[in-house]
Parts: sequence; C-alpha cells; structure tokens
Amino acid sequence: MDIDKILENSANAFEAVARATQKNGLGIESHSLVMASSVNAGLAIELYAKCLSQVAVGRYEHTHNLTDVLAQLPETLRSNLRAAFASAVTNTAKDEIRRVCIESGATIDTGFDSVVANWSKVFRRGRYWFEASGNTSQPALHWFFFDELVSIMKKEIEQQRSPQNA
Repeated sequence: MDIDKILENSANAFEAVARATQKNGLGIESHSLVMASSVNAGLAIELYAKCLSQVAVGRYEHTHNLTDVLAQLPETLRSNLRAAFASAVTNTAKDEIRRVCIESGATIDTGFDSVVANWSKVFRRGRYWFEASGNTSQPALHWFFFDELVSIMKKEIEQQRSPQNA
C-alpha cells in the first residue's frame, strides 16, 4: 500500500474515534474526555496534512506541528487551502464563534494560519493537559474548525490525486 493511503487510512481512523467520542457526550465538565477526543482530532488533521504533502510533493515532515507539515507545501497549494478554508467557514459558524467569544471572554481568530497554529498545539499539549506546566490550552475551543479543516484537506488530497495533477 502506498504511504499516502496508509496516512489517509490512519487519519480516517483517528477522525472516526474523535467524532464518536464527541457524539457520545462531549461536555466541558468531562475534561479528560474532551482532551482525549481533542488529541485524536488533532492527530487526524495532522495525518490528513501529511497525506496531502505526500501526494503533492512526495514526502512529509516528521513532526507533530501542523504548521511545519503545511509549510513544505508549495505556496500555491497553501493559498488554495487558505481560500477553501475562508469559503468553508460559514456565517453560522462565525455567529457561533462570536457567541462563544462573548460568553467566554476568549478571542478566536478565524484566519487559516491562526487556526492551523492552534491545531498545531492540540496533539502535543493535549496529551499532557494534566501536568502543571503552564498549559493554558482551552480544549473546548479546539473543536472549532475541525470539520472545515478535515473537509478542505480531503478535497485537496483528491484534487492532487486527479489525473490532471499526475
């Protein structure tokens, strides 16, 4: 099996586990469950990005930092991802984000690079949320943009695999 298919299958598995956990009652009161689910979601996004990199440039960065994985993609491809992400964030999502910002006092930047930077921290920090290391991670906010990032990564993987890009 090709490396990109292995990465994609792994990403699909981590996504499925994250979604199943979320569906079965992801509440802020169950911090351990939130963090476990977030770690799976973060790893899923990372693996989709690595798959995209493998398909587009024939290699991927061996890191858990999503920003670094995406940085090795050609600028045109990163621009495509930014544009697709901007289109994917609906007005409904923006309204929900505004509501959460008002209620929580948090600031949530909806720009692609900021969202990627946030998700870059989830897998690494989320695994050790219980350590008193000054980790100020806000797990409930990690779930913002999960669907959008997964969707645009999957679409771009398929686009890169299309015969016109071969």
